Amino acid sequence: MTDLLRQEVFEIFQENTAKHELTILKDDGKYRHIRFGVKGSSFYAINITTWPGYLAVTGDMGDFVFTRLSDMFEFFRGKASINPGYWGEKLVAEPRGSEYGKKWSEEAFKRDVSNYLEGNLEPLEELEGEEAEINRSIREEIEESLKSISHKEEANDFISNFDKHDFQFDSFYEYDCTEYTHHFLWICYAIVEIIKRYDAAKSDIAA
Repeated sequence: MTDLLRQEVFEIFQENTAKHELTILKDDGKYRHIRFGVKGSSFYAINITTWPGYLAVTGDMGDFVFTRLSDMFEFFRGKASINPGYWGEKLVAEPRGSEYGKKWSEEAFKRDVSNYLEGNLEPLEELEGEEAEINRSIREEIEESLKSISHKEEANDFISNFDKHDFQFDSFYEYDCTEYTHHFLWICYAIVEIIKRYDAAKSDIAA
């Protein structure tokens, strides 16, 4: 995942929630129900519900359930930045097609194909004569094939069947061709923001 993607999602999150307010509907130890949204609107509104060992997020951006500590606010509390890799491992429920907060993407697949070629095919500029022609032929056929691939099934079929001049994608299974989803990253930012606002509200009450 690139820093650019994270920054892009963070900026979108800030824009989507600029007028959001925190409403604490239930606050009984580890049992909580908190709404984050614009009053009277469900647009980009989300709810966080906690009970011992679990934190569930529901709303427009999908439903996610995390488990790790008895009080999951302690797990997410005070983080300076999100940690989608580690947090994704704590998911026990998420939207269909998503796994650990990630999904197959065309962009990731084509990037991984490029990385595979870099590690398994000699640089064209270092070759001459017949070797260069064979190398160029392999690259051109791959490049042409990639133009028509936009779904996981098409990508899997290409990887399984490609065989030109004995070049195959034998060890491509090492690449997962996935990216963290926009929704999962958005939810990660939301959890951090909600807990920060919750703690501030509790502090104001205590004062």
